[in-house]
Amino acid sequence: MAMSTPSITLVRSELLAFVQNHFGKIPKQSLIQTIVNFYREDEITAAKSLLYEVVDQSKPEGVPRHKTRTGDNKKNYDCDDLLKLFAVLDTAKVSMPMYAAVDLSRVPSAIPGDVDVYSVAANLDIVQQQLKAMASRLATVEQQNTQLANTEWPTLSSAVQTRQTLRQSSTNQTASGQPLE
Repeated sequence: MAMSTPSITLVRSELLAFVQNHFGKIPKQSLIQTIVNFYREDEITAAKSLLYEVVDQSKPEGVPRHKTRTGDNKKNYDCDDLLKLFAVLDTAKVSMPMYAAVDLSRVPSAIPGDVDVYSVAANLDIVQQQLKAMASRLATVEQQNTQLANTEWPTLSSAVQTRQTLRQSSTNQTASGQPLE
């Protein structure tokens, strides 16, 4: 007796293979962080488009519209869109292709917690650069403060005496009828 096996469609997408194997197993935020930190913008956009091809074929209800994202957080928004769409397709029990990774170097080899460490290391480099810039600015301010501290400033009493002397001088000139200079 021959068993019929359903045909499986294989589609190359390292990112979607990663999502398909980790969706629902790790928190959504960890998944987003891993994808955004590992994949390039064009890879995320291409994966999102592949999922919308499944939508075009199956036409499930509740599918968010296909948005073209721009701006600083494009990767984050596209990734969030991709995972929301994947969730809708999963909930609707849509038969999706099996996504396969051909280039394993384009699949995160670390678990999401490890990717957090890599992200922290990258952010640490940025913080170190900012710290160097701040140290340079601080050195400039300290140098200016030293210059100001070493400057001979008249004392308040000498400034008051000088002012009184000027007043007396002008009063004497006015009293004697001499024009003020």
